[in-house]
Amino acid sequence: MGISHDGEATSITLRKSDALYLAPNAWWKPDYGKDYRVFGIVFISEYVRFLMNTHRAVEGHTGAECWYHTSGPLRRAAQRIVLTLNELVAQGGNDETVADLFRALLRMSLDQLVADRPVPGGKAKATWQAICEYVWERPSEPIDRNTVADAFGLHPNHVSRLFKQFGPEGFNHFLRRVRMQRATTLLRESNETIDAISAECGYTNSTYFISQFGKYFGTSPGRYRRG
Repeated sequence: MGISHDGEATSITLRKSDALYLAPNAWWKPDYGKDYRVFGIVFISEYVRFLMNTHRAVEGHTGAECWYHTSGPLRRAAQRIVLTLNELVAQGGNDETVADLFRALLRMSLDQLVADRPVPGGKAKATWQAICEYVWERPSEPIDRNTVADAFGLHPNHVSRLFKQFGPEGFNHFLRRVRMQRATTLLRESNETIDAISAECGYTNSTYFISQFGKYFGTSPGRYRRG
């Protein structure tokens, strides 16, 4: 698979039982010409996602066999490990120390999974979490509240109610945050034009994208890229 971080791309081969830690603003691209099955843990601000993904090269299909979202965010002690890991990875820290911290993070994450109990919200909260995941996985699509509502068979107003009930922000703010995070990653990690990045973040008009980026970060995409 290919991985990239801080503008540097490389290729690695993972064997059965190998583990890979990706720091923020890093991405991985599997070899879609081969079958693979991978277990992943994703630390999102609102919850922790556990998933088992399978890819079948002949069918060209990738999908989650199963997934689970915890009822709350990663516990604070584990969050501190994540922050330490990110710093060590950025500084090129000792491999043995990184491995020990990663194993501790994995144990704490799995402990949280085992201990997790559904909270009031039931099907409604599961729907909110599924919508969040749907948006995260489609940063380049022209998504809005209406298209999400259609995808889930809901009324648009119900989508808004779900985010008001379970999320720290409304749907439009969440969608903007997802797109802006994607934009900053592409600005740092790629040489793509602003027009291309705009399209990859779901904007059909690059002028509007630049305007939204400026309102969100207080600077233009070009200045952000130059640092």
